[in-house]
Amino acid sequence: MNLGKLTLFVSLLGFGLIQLKAEEVNAFPGPVSFKSPGQNEITWNAFGPLLFNEPSAEKGRVIGFRPFFVQHVDGKGAHEETTLLYPIFYYRTYTDSYEWSLFKLINKTGHTENAPKDYLGFSSTFDLWPVYFSESTGDPATSSCALFPIYGKLNGHLGLECAQFVLFPLYFNLKSEGSETTYLPWPFLRYTRGVEHGFSFWPLYGSIEKPGVYTHTFALWPFIYVNHHTPDERSLKGTKDSSEIGLLPFYSADKKPGYVNINYVWPLFGYSDRTSPVRYHETRYLWPFLVQGRGDEAYVNRFGPVYTHSIIKGLDKTWILWPLYRKEKWVDGDRVQEKTRILFFLASIDEQSSASQLDKEHAFKTTLWPLMSTWNNGAGRVQTQVFSPFEGLFADNPQMRHTWTPLFSVIRFDKASPSESRLSLFWNALTFAENSYAKTTEFNIGPLLHVKLVNGLKKVAILSGLFSVTYDSLNHFTLKGLDFSESKFNVNAVN
Repeated sequence: MNLGKLTLFVSLLGFGLIQLKAEEVNAFPGPVSFKSPGQNEITWNAFGPLLFNEPSAEKGRVIGFRPFFVQHVDGKGAHEETTLLYPIFYYRTYTDSYEWSLFKLINKTGHTENAPKDYLGFSSTFDLWPVYFSESTGDPATSSCALFPIYGKLNGHLGLECAQFVLFPLYFNLKSEGSETTYLPWPFLRYTRGVEHGFSFWPLYGSIEKPGVYTHTFALWPFIYVNHHTPDERSLKGTKDSSEIGLLPFYSADKKPGYVNINYVWPLFGYSDRTSPVRYHETRYLWPFLVQGRGDEAYVNRFGPVYTHSIIKGLDKTWILWPLYRKEKWVDGDRVQEKTRILFFLASIDEQSSASQLDKEHAFKTTLWPLMSTWNNGAGRVQTQVFSPFEGLFADNPQMRHTWTPLFSVIRFDKASPSESRLSLFWNALTFAENSYAKTTEFNIGPLLHVKLVNGLKKVAILSGLFSVTYDSLNHFTLKGLDFSESKFNVNAVN
């Protein structure tokens, strides 16, 4: 897919319309260029947040015309991603392959011209859900093609080892791990042969067996079932067999080496008891509301929906008045992670701290949906945005962050350190930047007014510099504009 012309168009807009300088150039709603606090690369946009060319947190740069076209190119050029009205369409290229998708219903993968010509591992696929599926490997014996529900043969495609159907569900044949299963029609009549063998007339009765490994039998599915497993299937040689029995909803039992799970009036009442590999005992009353569990790696107290507290493999989770309040806490190396949610995503706080350095500043991200979000890395970097309807829902999705989040950034505050910050209102229509380390302050109202103070030098520009006044610490004025290109005055002499 060739998007070169569109990419070139946006790139020319990003770097050709204005001269990129160290100081901010603001011609809102036309081009605006600036350096975000703590960054050495230029950010450029025009028509508010619509046209843009900016550095990416994932390395490289992102350019586009929101929300219609967004392209991300990494710093090494090995990966490129283009989205159109994300998540409707995306196109991704890698070192030697590519993929694209429309609504996740029409999908295509393949290899680029850079791929080795003799590499047999590459295949190309094209799927049109749920009608057409294909995969070409270069060998007809291992390729796949299916026109659902008329006819199809799939070899390793869609996670199927080998599958074939004709006028589905009238005929469906599946081969997997030395066994072959035929449905006439699916799922009612099933016949299995090979390493496994059995048959079923679903939902009345069915049985399948792998000799020496397991047998599964059901009647009046899903109410009656009996399953038996030998130790070899679970790599527990020398231990006892395991079994699963169900007469639902009255009784079910799952017994394995070191573990038993019994339910009465399934799933309301029951208990689980594990002795190996770790000890754990759980009792259930009116599941899922009343549950109590104790073990070597787990602790559960649930009085749902009022209160739940559990600690399972180091994950400490608390629910209060589900789904009103939820908090999770765990330790990952030296990092203590905490997540707090109110009404799932209405308000959220993600916090990270050091387990060994208790006096170290915490990093956190807070979202009050859809009004605002703020992020603090604990080292002086702070970002705040108003409004923020997507951060609480798609916090770890860079495509949403590049495509949709800036469209709602009516107010944005960015601070790289206590000495360097920038405030933007109405998509850079009004901006205020300050760098106390460099003794610089800058204020812009679009192209109407530009004020900059640098080490005692004051500059005021009107209408993108058509008129400008410079005033230094010695009370000297410099005027530019209209009939005079440059005029100097000494204020003390005039007075």
